[in-house]
Amino acid sequence: MTGAELRARIQRLGLSYRAAAPRLGLSLSGLHHNMRGERPIGRQTEIILNMLERESEEPGLTKPRPPWIAAP
Repeated sequence: MTGAELRARIQRLGLSYRAAAPRLGLSLSGLHHNMRGERPIGRQTEIILNMLERESEEPGLTKPRPPWIAAP
């Protein structure tokens, strides 16, 4: 995945970069480094993006968060 693809997928999800970074397990700075191609985009980031895209397409199929996990 390239930085441009990462940027497009985040925009397709309707997330700001500030909101997307913690959901992807990254700092905002780390996300910007990924998008500029200064750091490689990890497989974990791709997996989480796939999960977020599936959740946004079919929101009724996701399980509710357990009460001990804070909302994003």
